[in-house]
Amino acid sequence: MESAKNAIVLVFDGLGAGLLGPYGNTWLDTPGMNRLAAQSLVLEHTLVDSPQLADVYRSWWFGLHALCPPAACQPQRELARVLYDHGVLSTLLTDEAELIEHAGADRFSQHILLPTKEVIAAAAEPEQTQLAALTGAVVDWIDRAGEPFLLWVHARALTGPWDAPQAFRERLTDTDDPPPEPFVDPPAAADDADQLLGVVNACAAQVELIDMCVAALLDGLDAGRHADNTLLALTSSRGYPLGEHGQVGLAEPRLYNELVHVPWMLSLPAGAAALLRSHRLVQPHDLYATLLDWFGAAPPAGTSLLPLIAGEQLPGGDRAVAVCDAQRLIRTPAWQMRQPAADAPAKLFVKPDDRHDANDVAVRCADIVTRLRDCLAEYDQAVQADDFAALPALDDVLVEGLE
Repeated sequence: MESAKNAIVLVFDGLGAGLLGPYGNTWLDTPGMNRLAAQSLVLEHTLVDSPQLADVYRSWWFGLHALCPPAACQPQRELARVLYDHGVLSTLLTDEAELIEHAGADRFSQHILLPTKEVIAAAAEPEQTQLAALTGAVVDWIDRAGEPFLLWVHARALTGPWDAPQAFRERLTDTDDPPPEPFVDPPAAADDADQLLGVVNACAAQVELIDMCVAALLDGLDAGRHADNTLLALTSSRGYPLGEHGQVGLAEPRLYNELVHVPWMLSLPAGAAALLRSHRLVQPHDLYATLLDWFGAAPPAGTSLLPLIAGEQLPGGDRAVAVCDAQRLIRTPAWQMRQPAADAPAKLFVKPDDRHDANDVAVRCADIVTRLRDCLAEYDQAVQADDFAALPALDDVLVEGLE
């Protein structure tokens, strides 16, 4: 008899892909993430469709793109409701109170909101941090869980207190650098280069803490009774700008790579997804579809990525769109365009070479800008019709680039 299937989704808010070793970071050691990547399908190009927490969760929990009107969030599409109809109980475990009130959380069978306290100083030891407390709660829950289950874990991570021990920051600070400041509130500005360097090192310290917690979660899962039948997905709801494009923090989100490019690693039992990588462009509604497929439910939207693990080719995956207020961003295999507003000049970047959106070529490639604006309009129409299959094929130059 086939055993029940389970799934665990780990979301670390603010954790951009560029901060992790599996996505090319060479200045910060992330052994826990490296370990997970080695046993996972690593999605190289995951773009959130919005940096607003409520919107990206609507995409994860309803399978809808952020461009969809709120009225499209029909109860029958709720992830937890669909899974309940298939005999799967869902639990939301988080330290973010906003999520408990989200419409997509209605049908979760259990809500666990970890209490938080005011943090005024860094923890003396990693075990005393808020993220460590959440990690302990996750491991305890898994040990007691009945099957089948979906456990959705959301950690404030980089949007919560930066309370990794001060020793972490000191270790990352060179002898010629100013001593690290002891702030714990997520920074929203940096007045000069020295202060920005301190912010970057403090962020790195917090990422090291996240990495330690991921390693502890992997140890707990491997040693537990659910290891042989549990899918594990790790991702993030947005990045955290660290001075790129003049922005620190999330107060005024700007649609650039440091904000929208997030990790997504997908691990299956028995190492079925080990050492696989995909350059497909994926977005949050694809996680919705993947989870429903894992539990044997037909997804009404998005594309399940499980066939990639079996070596199958999937249609689509050649464009991604993000939205924030009047801003639009569109990514194809060869280009990324940011449209600050409908009547503002666009910014265009060559992909995948320009990893950091540093070299705007819009003036030299006006025809590409026009084509991408047309693609944005087509994408918006497809979203409103809930019919991505209706999207026309991209021009070769949008896929292959210029010779």
